[in-house]
Amino acid sequence: PKKEYLHISVGTTKTPINVTGWTVKSESSGQTVKIPKGTYLYFAGTVNSEEDIYLNSGETLYLITGISPNGASFKTNKCSGYLSQFQTFTPYLYTSCPAPKNEDLSSIPKTVKNDDCLDYIERFPTCRIQTQNTPANWSYECTNFIYTKINYPSCINTHKSDADFYGKEWRIYLKRSERIWKDRREKIVLYDSIGKIVDTLEY
Repeated sequence: PKKEYLHISVGTTKTPINVTGWTVKSESSGQTVKIPKGTYLYFAGTVNSEEDIYLNSGETLYLITGISPNGASFKTNKCSGYLSQFQTFTPYLYTSCPAPKNEDLSSIPKTVKNDDCLDYIERFPTCRIQTQNTPANWSYECTNFIYTKINYPSCINTHKSDADFYGKEWRIYLKRSERIWKDRREKIVLYDSIGKIVDTLEY
């Protein structure tokens, strides 16, 4: 179930489309599911509120049968790549976070003592947190930056107001323990909130 998914994509629309409550039905088995609500901005380690899902032009909703690796249905953003360091998402969660070297480094004194640490930050990969101990001779300011600023929560706090913060994908989970769709000779129909057919998939 965690690897089974449908994707619903929007071409061009003048106004956002509310897809929460739309129905997806298997014509072969008769099984139906409703598109649930999702979390617009996911925060780790807390109960996230959910709201109706609106799709804009060029956006895609992945309707995944199984349970979410992080426990939530959510819209992607420029920090979401951090979530994939210790969890596996299907489909693959695109990892393109702001580079640590481009963040505000003004709290780190540019002294000889910090050269090695600053070089380390220059090379530090995106969408990853520090998992090993840093050298003991590095300054508190530099190691504190590595441990407190290079992570998902800090990335959210720093960039949530950026114009390009949100991505164009929703990851919506149905929390099922068994697969819903047949792998062959299947016909899946998407209905809107008033029962009108929006699209059909046959394979």
